[in-house]
Amino acid sequence: MEIDLQTNLYKNFYLDGNNRLPEIIISDKVLDRINHWNSGENMDAYRSREFKSLLGESDLINNARILPGIQSGGEGQNGLLVRGGSYDQNLVLMEGIPLYESSHIGGIASFFIDETIKEASIIKNGFPARYAGRLSSVMDVQLRDGNRQHTERSVSVGMPGAKLYYNGPIAGDRLSCNIAARTSWLDYYVNNFLKKYTRYDDINLGYSDIIGKLSWFPADNQKFTLSFYNGGDRFSLERSDRVDTVGYSFNSFERSGLRWGNTLTSLQYHFNPGERLHLSAKAGLLNYRHRSRSSYAFNTDINGTSNKDELDVLSYADITDIQGGLHADYYLNDYHTIRTGVTFIHHRFNPVVKQSLIILEGESADIIDRDSTIRAGEWGFYVEDQILIFKDLKLYTGLHLSSFNVENKTYRSLQPRLNLLWSPAKTHLISLSYSRMTQNIHLLVNSGLGLPSDLWVPSTANIAPQHANQLSVSYSGKVFSHLYFYAGAYLKNFQNLVEYNTLPDLFYFFINDQTVVPVYNTSRDWERHLLTGTGQSRGLELMIQRKNRRINGWLGVTWSRSRRSFGSINNGLPFPFTHDRTWDVNVGISTQLSERWTLGLNGVYGTGNTFSLATEEYDSFLGIRLLNADGRNNYRLPPFVQLSFNAAYDFSISGLKAGLHFNAYNITNRLNAYYIYIYKNPLNGDSVLRKVSILPFTPSINFTLHF
Repeated sequence: MEIDLQTNLYKNFYLDGNNRLPEIIISDKVLDRINHWNSGENMDAYRSREFKSLLGESDLINNARILPGIQSGGEGQNGLLVRGGSYDQNLVLMEGIPLYESSHIGGIASFFIDETIKEASIIKNGFPARYAGRLSSVMDVQLRDGNRQHTERSVSVGMPGAKLYYNGPIAGDRLSCNIAARTSWLDYYVNNFLKKYTRYDDINLGYSDIIGKLSWFPADNQKFTLSFYNGGDRFSLERSDRVDTVGYSFNSFERSGLRWGNTLTSLQYHFNPGERLHLSAKAGLLNYRHRSRSSYAFNTDINGTSNKDELDVLSYADITDIQGGLHADYYLNDYHTIRTGVTFIHHRFNPVVKQSLIILEGESADIIDRDSTIRAGEWGFYVEDQILIFKDLKLYTGLHLSSFNVENKTYRSLQPRLNLLWSPAKTHLISLSYSRMTQNIHLLVNSGLGLPSDLWVPSTANIAPQHANQLSVSYSGKVFSHLYFYAGAYLKNFQNLVEYNTLPDLFYFFINDQTVVPVYNTSRDWERHLLTGTGQSRGLELMIQRKNRRINGWLGVTWSRSRRSFGSINNGLPFPFTHDRTWDVNVGISTQLSERWTLGLNGVYGTGNTFSLATEEYDSFLGIRLLNADGRNNYRLPPFVQLSFNAAYDFSISGLKAGLHFNAYNITNRLNAYYIYIYKNPLNGDSVLRKVSILPFTPSINFTLHF
């Protein structure tokens, strides 16, 4: 093609070939692990087909847990725990839209379907100014544009469920589609194969996802995209227990249910008006729904005297976010790349939690109260500059200004960001960063009876935003061929942390024939049970990874310490954070036995999480005996240990690519503790700790066909 080049010209050339080779990555630069768009760590550098989710699928959230500073695993762990932060302190973006929940129940899988992902990066230090709203980390996930030339299709069927995937052009090479859907039949799987390892009579568990992206290219320098997601979970447990001894009988019935779901739509426009400038506009809508309910009935008979108690704990939350933004990236010269933008989110929250001393039925169980609706507006403006100081010295610097308006009160914050990257040699990188972050929303986790009642609430006239300041230093390098080494350290301080102050062990009162007084009667009672305080987290991180060899593996080790301080808790003395984990170790190895067979083994060790164990009881002014711990989070659960094995066999069926993937989670069948409660024997008065576990040995097998 002859071109008479007089002005700037965009032209795409498509290459054809009749061979398909496995992906080969050739690189000698440690900088390739850095996403130069946002200074985060490219997840592709760590993603491994041998590191699977609980259900045996490649999963983005699970791969992120390989990294030091991110907790590797836990019983029923959802989402990410990063550098002493909680689940809600991670900004997870799908096509630029913040998610309130990114994992299915119990951490069995994330919402992301691996085939649809173009790229993802995880940022835990040196946050660029364009990111705001959370304190601990950013995971930025971009979906693939559909293939504009060829069609890709696959179907996967296995013990956990089924998945469909399509990627290809719709109308010529201007409109394309990338879409995937999956559903589960875990009810059948769990109740027929795993229920004997649990203590429940009936388990109802399932989820579904549909995710996709439409891309339209009206011109070579313009692009419109429409991204969408819809999915949800259902989870319920039923259990009956009976204790019969001489002169004493105790019958209990428990029914717990949990449902949540996300509906997301993102419309984006990208335009390159010239060789130096890129413009984009975004509009999005997110609806998040959460329903949690635990119902209990207790019948006690002591020497012919009967007593019946009931308790219903209901927690509902609806959130709707309408958001938009304008962004500009300007390549000034070889030494400066400037980015700026403005964003807006209109929030509508409707958190409700209530308790009843009778099990509610019918319309009385509908506790949605429109009077509890809280509306808020969140503005953000940022400017940042990527400065090339010298050939091997780069500085990411920026400033984010945010404004949060709620209940006739405005909270403003100024958040500076700095990240200095020095590469003394092409295979070595040293980073020094400082970030100040502000979070205007809070997740309230009920630590008491039943399933977690997670309530997302905004800052209000009585609840100020959270803040965090983090200083971090790290070294990354290739010390030998195909051997990557990382070492880092961080110090983080938190202000205005929120603690949900609920009775620590309501279950104790019922099984030991006590009386419970409801603490939630109106839709805004949750606000009366919040405490604010400070926190500090610090840690050391180490990782060694061997990749692109016949035998690959990794070892990640984190030592950390996370403390909280609240004036009215623990006599004002610092206490360990619930998810404080002194040691966290993640190790894995994989081998390519042949062109068809791949085997992998990975293990996790972690110091047990902390919890408050009652060491005494006393008579209260309510006329009942209450438990008291000698300190907040004064005991730890046993260490978390998990070992998993997987195998993949690739083959062809009538010229079509196919594969069998086997995964065995927790092959040692170690029953790690989900939580612990106290049972007091009414005959001899002895108190006994009882452990509840939910994830035993769990095998799965999946068959995938590409066509």
